[in-house]
Amino acid sequence: MAHTSFRLRWQWIASGVGLLLLISIVGLALHAATRLSSILSPFSEPTCCQPPADSRLPVRDVQLTTTDRLSLTCWYLPSHNRAAVILMHGEGGNRTAMLSHIAMLAQQGYGVLICDRRAHGASSGSQRSWGWLEVTDIAPMLTYVQRQPDVDPQRIGVFGFSMGAQIALRAATQYPAIHAVVADGATPATVGDLFPPVTVTEWPRSAIDWLDNWFVDRFLERALHIPLPRSVVEALAHRPAIPLLLIATGQTGHGRELRQVQWFAAVARNPKDVDVWEIPDVGHGEGLAKYPSEYRQRVIHFFDRALLENTLKAQ
Repeated sequence: MAHTSFRLRWQWIASGVGLLLLISIVGLALHAATRLSSILSPFSEPTCCQPPADSRLPVRDVQLTTTDRLSLTCWYLPSHNRAAVILMHGEGGNRTAMLSHIAMLAQQGYGVLICDRRAHGASSGSQRSWGWLEVTDIAPMLTYVQRQPDVDPQRIGVFGFSMGAQIALRAATQYPAIHAVVADGATPATVGDLFPPVTVTEWPRSAIDWLDNWFVDRFLERALHIPLPRSVVEALAHRPAIPLLLIATGQTGHGRELRQVQWFAAVARNPKDVDVWEIPDVGHGEGLAKYPSEYRQRVIHFFDRALLENTLKAQ
């Protein structure tokens, strides 16, 4: 009798645990579905994006067309050193969010192309894509820059911030015309990019994050009608031997950005070409504003070495 009572007790416990797990999984699926709506909603502003009158940036308006016939509204600033950098802004922003970065590069002679990403700013598109589709949008940008008479096609780099950094890292594997990448605050593209837990206490949070993002990936596949794209981790594991600068800040997300970027650096192929700059006392994207001199020095030195000095040695 006692044995039967003990067995029934454990059956009830197991049933309760199973029910809690089922409720948790359903809850995470619903949370992921809610996230999907905010992920896909466009940030279109057809009348956006005029450079400040006092910026003195020699901006040229450019319209590019993606492979799926969307129109990208862009600015181009001519190069004065035969090198150029394509800038990719973050999620929910537009070209104006990168005005300080544009000025930083243009003042040192670099040509700059920056476009409102699809479904952002003045570019067309009915939905955003979490960066999944934007890797192919790099192709017309590269083609445009390569055709400029002021640019040597062997001296083109990409600078991405946040989601734009995720796109830049994945694009570098796909397009040989990219010769250097700066990724400031790169975010995960798929569940396969999440950094692994280190301690036992991190496992519960990691399991929840993994399952939540797994559901988001499944919903995105259905919404965008494409298979799961190559993750940042996969791209870095097969990356060409081109210089890469990873920038990570620390405050936003209680240091999760630092952990994420450290994980990207750890899995990168050709580690001798990878530089990591950690700025633990500033928030996401605040590096240039908080440490303007050091930020400019590091980024410009990186691009000078990658696109000017290395190219000259190769020639």
